[in-house]
Amino acid sequence: MNPEDAAQFRLVEGTVSGGKVQFSQAEGGVPSNYYRVVLLGATGKTKVERP
Repeated sequence: MNPEDAAQFRLVEGTVSGGKVQFSQAEGGVPSNYYRVVLLGATGKTKVERP
């Protein structure tokens, strides 16, 4: 990994039941309520998006 590259992760609300993930809000099995968090490598700052 290059320390100048951005890192990204997605925070999703849901639960695990019987080994299966259940999202609180989903469309077609894909979570529709989530936050995308980006850590900007060049500056060390964060950026939060909510599509």
